[in-house]
Amino acid sequence: MAHPRAPDPLELLLAQSETICSRSETLLGWARQGHQGPQSPARKATPPAPGPAPVRTRTTRPLTTQPLRAVRVVDSSPANPDEVRHEADLAPAVSRFLSSHGLTVAQELCLYPTRTSRRRTVADLAALTPDHDAIRRRMRFEGRRVTVADFWPPLLQTLSLAPAGPFRRQDLLGRLGDDPLTRSISAARLSRYLRTLRRYGYLRRVDRATYIKRGDYVPVAVAGSLAAVELKRCSFRAALGQARSYARVVDRVWVATAGRWQRKGEVAQAFAHWGIGALEVRGERVHQVLAPVPRKGRDPSCAPYRRILEERLVRERVLGRPRAFG
Repeated sequence: MAHPRAPDPLELLLAQSETICSRSETLLGWARQGHQGPQSPARKATPPAPGPAPVRTRTTRPLTTQPLRAVRVVDSSPANPDEVRHEADLAPAVSRFLSSHGLTVAQELCLYPTRTSRRRTVADLAALTPDHDAIRRRMRFEGRRVTVADFWPPLLQTLSLAPAGPFRRQDLLGRLGDDPLTRSISAARLSRYLRTLRRYGYLRRVDRATYIKRGDYVPVAVAGSLAAVELKRCSFRAALGQARSYARVVDRVWVATAGRWQRKGEVAQAFAHWGIGALEVRGERVHQVLAPVPRKGRDPSCAPYRRILEERLVRERVLGRPRAFG
C-alpha cells in the first residue's frame, strides 16, 4: 500500500503567505470601492486642524544603489532572541540602520488607507527619502497646511485622469469609469472632488461647467526610496506573508528579527523568490543577510496608496504635523 506523500514545507509556507495576500486583495477591493467592509460605506476622513510647522531645509542625502552594509547603532537591544520580549524592542536599532542610509523613518503606518485594514496592513516601520525641493514647491502651490493628498486615493486618481485641456464634468466622469479605483465615483461625488481640487489650486473653472487643470500632483519623496520593515521577535517565517503584502505598495521590504537566519532551507528560498530582504539584529548591530529586490512585487494599481503613504510619512516626520487619519 502506497503511503501518502509528505507535504513540501516550501509549498506550505507559500500557501500561508498566499492566504495573507488574498486577504489584502479583499481589503484593497473594498478601498477601491470606497467601502469600509463588504457592506458598510466608508466615511469621509476629517483633515486635522492646521498648525505651524516650517519645512526643513536640510540637504537630502541621495538614495544609494549599493548594497546596505552592516551598521553599528547606538542602542542596547538584547543580543539573545530569548531576551527580546516584544517586537518593538528591535525598532530603535532598525530605525537607526535605515536612518544611517539617508531614510526618514516612521513607525506603524497603514499601507492601505482604509479604516477596516488598519490592523492587518500596518507596517512596523516605513521609511523614505524626502524630496525637500518638491515639498517646498508643493506647499507654495497649494498654499495650505493640510495638503490635497490627505484625502482618499480616488481624489489623487481623479486629478491624474483629468485632461490637460479644457474639460467638462461629464468628460471626466467618462474617464473615471474606465479606472478600477474611480469607477464607483458618482456625479455628485465628482462635483465635491472638483470643488476640492479648485480650492487647492489644481483646477481653474473657465465657465460654469468647464475646467482647466493648472498642475499635476507633485510627489514628495525621492522615486524608488519608499521602504517598509516588518519586525518579528525571532521568526523570519512568521513575517513572510505580511512582507509580501507590503511589497505591493512600497519599493523595498525587509523582515527584521533577533532570530538566526538560515541561509539554506524553504524560508530562505521563499524570501529570495519574492524579493524580500532580511535583517538580523544582534545587540547594537544590524546586519543585512539578504538584500531586497527593489520593486519586485510592486503592484501598479497601488500607486495612489503609495502616494498617500509618502504624504503621511512626510507630514509626520518632515513637517512635524499630526498624522492624517489618526
